[in-house]
Amino acid sequence: MKRAGVRYAAGVTVVVLFQLAPLVIPFVWATAWSASVKGILSALLALGIPELGIVIAAMLIGRKEVRRIWRIVKVVAKRCYKYASSSLSL
Repeated sequence: MKRAGVRYAAGVTVVVLFQLAPLVIPFVWATAWSASVKGILSALLALGIPELGIVIAAMLIGRKEVRRIWRIVKVVAKRCYKYASSSLSL
């Protein structure tokens, strides 16, 4: 039972952290690296790493659990969007 709990926690952590990877893109562009390196890293952070996180999480906790977590994240995101849009309307 303890092993399953550790795998679940690791899977959730992977999903969350890898989905937040695109937030690092402005920091990449603030570096002194060449534009081609910045572009490649930005593409990986925006397109490759989040999908890789889903695959890793699915291997850790199973596809069914990843879908359940993803549904919860979508519901929370929609609620936050509705709250933000209603509080910003004039």
